[in-house]
Amino acid sequence: MEPVTVDSENAGQGCEDEVVERLDPEHALKKRGYTQGMVLDRPDKDNFSTMYEVKQTLGKGSFGIVAECIHRESGDRRAVKVLRKRAILTDRDAYRIRREIEIMKSITQHRHIVRMYGAYEDEKHVYIVLELCTGGDMFHRLIKIRAYSEKDAAQICREALSALAHIHEAGVVYRDLKPDNFLFDTDEDTTSSLKAADFGLSAFIVEREYLQSTCGTPMYIAPEVIAKKYNTKADIWSLGVTLYIMLSGKVPFWGNTMQKTFESVRRGRYHFDDPVWESVTEHAKDCVKRMLTFDPEQRPDARTLLKDPWIVDHGLAAARPLVETVFLNLRQFRNMNKLQKRAAQIM
Repeated sequence: MEPVTVDSENAGQGCEDEVVERLDPEHALKKRGYTQGMVLDRPDKDNFSTMYEVKQTLGKGSFGIVAECIHRESGDRRAVKVLRKRAILTDRDAYRIRREIEIMKSITQHRHIVRMYGAYEDEKHVYIVLELCTGGDMFHRLIKIRAYSEKDAAQICREALSALAHIHEAGVVYRDLKPDNFLFDTDEDTTSSLKAADFGLSAFIVEREYLQSTCGTPMYIAPEVIAKKYNTKADIWSLGVTLYIMLSGKVPFWGNTMQKTFESVRRGRYHFDDPVWESVTEHAKDCVKRMLTFDPEQRPDARTLLKDPWIVDHGLAAARPLVETVFLNLRQFRNMNKLQKRAAQIM
């Protein structure tokens, strides 16, 4: 199921309660003048084209493309979001791009967060240069290794929580935490590192205050997000949903429409009744329960969960592979998501 609001591939749709009147492209061009410096407040002074050579396209979205690029001086491979100014039709579109860049600047110095190397602008484009991750997303890796264990799942959670703790302490709510947005930096199974990516939906938050926009992907959204009063604890719920899927290949909250999925989330009821859970330890289930605590005030934060006995390195997570059914369920779940994304693109 696709996000309610924007991600890097669907920029410009806005949050559910942020209806934007879109401008006619030609009118927008005439009214606002697409000249250098229009989108970014403080672009890097260097010229992107003199510093980087753009190579193959890796993906496409509403605003432009993501491509591989080469840093001319060092020869390092990196990724770049190339955003077309003609596609940036509203002040809010431009604001969201600036916000994503400011958020990345505030959190990028962490080993489990995709690094941003710079943001540039010329007359026609905005360029955001990022760390290139070639190891696939979270579930792609688990399906690749096939016979994965609780220990593998715990390590993934540990690295995700490390990133979340840093993000939250910087005063940021991720708002679209899901497996697709966690990438491995290389395809080496034993040495690669998990990286949080895509902060197009993320927002700054002041301590003891709440956000209200309903943002994210329905099956991962916390109940308080639907209620329009949430903070960083909403990301913990989303990670709990992700862990539930990792350990079973099943989705805890689901409906055949977005509204029915929201109703399932609002109820907050999930279970471990499926036979696939028989091989999962009680320690793992307890960790899921902690993350899916319905009351966000009682839900532990990322730093607290990093000390969970199942999460810690050399902790209580079982090393034996999970049953084959988990892998088959997870592969089916991922294939279903791919089909839904293609259908959404066609529509």
